[in-house]
Amino acid sequence: MDGQNTSTWPPMADDPFAEVVVEATPVREEPPVREPVRPLAGGEKTASARRIRRFLEMRRLALGNFPPAGRDKRQQAAVFYQQARMMEDFEDDYQGDHPFSMYFPSYQMMDYEQWRTYFSWRTRVRQGEIRRTSFSYVFVYLYELIHHIGVEDSRDGLRRLVQIWEEYREFEPKLDHYMPIWVKDYYITGGFDVPFASLLEEDERLRRLYTPAEQEDFYAFYAPLSAYKPEQSRFYTEDTGREMRACFNYLAASLVRYQQEGGPDWEKRIFCEQAGNIWQPFPKALYDPSCIGGESRTVRFSDTEVYWYDGVRWKSSRNRMCKESGRRLIGLLFKRVEQFYRQASGYRYRLNVDPGGMLSEEKGFWQRVDGAIQEYYRLSHRKVVTVDPVHLDRIRENALQTQEKLLVEPETYPETEAPAEGDTPGSEWTSAGEEDAEAPLAVESSPEGGDPWAALVYSFTAAEREAVRLLLDGAPLNALYDSARRHGQMLEVLVDGLNQKALDAVGDTLVELSDAAVLYDDYREDLERGMRYESE
Repeated sequence: MDGQNTSTWPPMADDPFAEVVVEATPVREEPPVREPVRPLAGGEKTASARRIRRFLEMRRLALGNFPPAGRDKRQQAAVFYQQARMMEDFEDDYQGDHPFSMYFPSYQMMDYEQWRTYFSWRTRVRQGEIRRTSFSYVFVYLYELIHHIGVEDSRDGLRRLVQIWEEYREFEPKLDHYMPIWVKDYYITGGFDVPFASLLEEDERLRRLYTPAEQEDFYAFYAPLSAYKPEQSRFYTEDTGREMRACFNYLAASLVRYQQEGGPDWEKRIFCEQAGNIWQPFPKALYDPSCIGGESRTVRFSDTEVYWYDGVRWKSSRNRMCKESGRRLIGLLFKRVEQFYRQASGYRYRLNVDPGGMLSEEKGFWQRVDGAIQEYYRLSHRKVVTVDPVHLDRIRENALQTQEKLLVEPETYPETEAPAEGDTPGSEWTSAGEEDAEAPLAVESSPEGGDPWAALVYSFTAAEREAVRLLLDGAPLNALYDSARRHGQMLEVLVDGLNQKALDAVGDTLVELSDAAVLYDDYREDLERGMRYESE
């Protein structure tokens, strides 16, 4: 050897490559390299030999399994994942910078100098130093991240994806063409336990880089599929349409939760194949789906975009075929919403809705539908009373003074008329499985002595009266929720109504509802006295 070596070892990516392994032949201490061979110190020689052995061991993982470039990307991805796991903790401090460029880059297509260049660059990246290098090296690093190589968990992997995206895009703006899709696919495949919207809220850097595509709401998604077209109804206007749209979105979200709680799979009744169409994550990358394991999962990316993994392949909710019976079911849901709003607004023309046998065998489905519609209506029309905490003591003092005057100078409390039929919005509308809708009880005569607390109790509905008894008995919060639910109401709405009546009658609220339901001690005795009038 004359000190100059014109051969290439290991071979370059653009050279034909064939690896011949002869077990009986000892490894040369000074293998041919691109540069003139120089004597190596003992420690350096040992480190070099270890690196060479690691390089050869990595390449041997592909023997018999690595097809020519572009022939079988799935097989190339499987080999890449095996090699990535082997090299997960490898570090290098090579000072050379050998360029590397190819479509779907991989370790297998790197020569020795490129291999050392990449792992030295990756070592610095993991230490927080991101330098400019060949763009193909960056893609190899991204391929590692989407396979969860070198990350603690999915959140750490997402953080590293966002970091390389933000910092390297200054060198290569084309990264913006890939990263939004890969970030979304990483969330879908990554096994996150929080909604994607929550991750956006938590991570300012991600929020700065990722602009979510405009998502369809439930109404926009299902309206084109419906056999009944709400927009063609004579009742549909800009105002009623806005309310019914919001109500349908609330209803559909409630049915999704009902399905997740073990209720009927209503989407399966709508679409020909509930599990959707085949979906491939990371189509522009070398990606082996086996990296996430074989556990089945369902990922809801948005209201209408769902992904399923059966342990082998992914499927998506996109472009599912709607059954004819599914169109009718969607139409019934739209009509049920409109039927309620027609009656609630006193519209002169009624809309008849007959579910027939559709989902009638599923106990509770239509009760869930009607309950969600009524619940949304109450929430959207409730009156919110805001009391400034700064003036709360003054309000209490004024209320006590008013109470004292009423007790000293009793007056005849005016008789309260029973509400006329139809006064309550939607009073004619009875939900499926529900008997008579509850209405406030009328006060037939004034309480003896003009006691405002007795008058207040007389104005309570049956639901409010039961809630007050529970509060006086010190019942737990879940008992109050159960009581309100039996009367077809939300506890929050019930408490708001009760407090409003108390403000009108005695000048203050009675109940504070947060983590617990608290009846103010100042009024407990008065309220108990008022409740005694009821039993007399």
